[in-house]
Amino acid sequence: MVLGEPYVRETILDFGRVASTKKAFVILACDGLWDVMTDREASERVASWTGNPEDVANDLVAEGLRRQTSDNLTVVVAWLYQAD
Repeated sequence: MVLGEPYVRETILDFGRVASTKKAFVILACDGLWDVMTDREASERVASWTGNPEDVANDLVAEGLRRQTSDNLTVVVAWLYQAD
């Protein structure tokens, strides 16, 4: 069944224990990721990412595949930077 309205969830997380708290981002992903990973798990993985910011979406896809998702899997991470 195709639904006309997307599933949208906003989660406010406390990243006080993550090294860099100045990261802001949005994770856009299809249910292939959310079937095998919680919002918190994905957000913490992105927030603690120390590699190239362009590679974190690929990391989430790889983790979804490792967890054997049975659905399609597409992930985009949009980094939000504040202008100085």
